[in-house]
Amino acid sequence: MDVDYRSLPEEMESGEFRRRLRDELVEGFRRIGAEGERLPPPSHYASRIAEVIHAGAPVPLTREAAFDLYQEILLACEQARDEVLGEETAG
Repeated sequence: MDVDYRSLPEEMESGEFRRRLRDELVEGFRRIGAEGERLPPPSHYASRIAEVIHAGAPVPLTREAAFDLYQEILLACEQARDEVLGEETAG
């Protein structure tokens, strides 16, 4: 996922960041499920995604921004996982 660090605060506030991430995760989780693998817990993906985003930041995120970002990532991971697992049990 491409992250525009200049607009990240606004995208987090509007929910756009979470929505875009969730959409990408749904596709990835579907592929993982199609390969017969179990999806790890959302916190596993959230921490890895947060690390990548933090590493790419042009300046270190504040403690508060890092916390808020992780919460948005975790929520996107939870929503995507729930959607994919719901599809598997319905199908």
